[in-house]
Amino acid sequence: MQNLPKQPPYSIILSPNAEKALSKMNDNDKTQIIEAIARFAQTATPRPKPLYYEFKNEWRIRVGKRRVVFEYLDYAINDMPVALITIIEHRNEV
Repeated sequence: MQNLPKQPPYSIILSPNAEKALSKMNDNDKTQIIEAIARFAQTATPRPKPLYYEFKNEWRIRVGKRRVVFEYLDYAINDMPVALITIIEHRNEV
């Protein structure tokens, strides 16, 4: 398994696609995703797994039946590495 390229805490940025996916979720799913992202930003748990093929250089965490896919960016905000969340979809979709 690849090592995480950066150590937490992370600054989190949501892509427009990720924001749109969140806005379409019911309140329970949305809360679960937001809490998981916040926990990941502080502690890197759940431990992300690297993706392959067309998603090379991207990572994912699983939250219930959904996957949150992100990539680490090469800059920092307030001295914190940045993770850009690109996709939030059901496991069958990603």
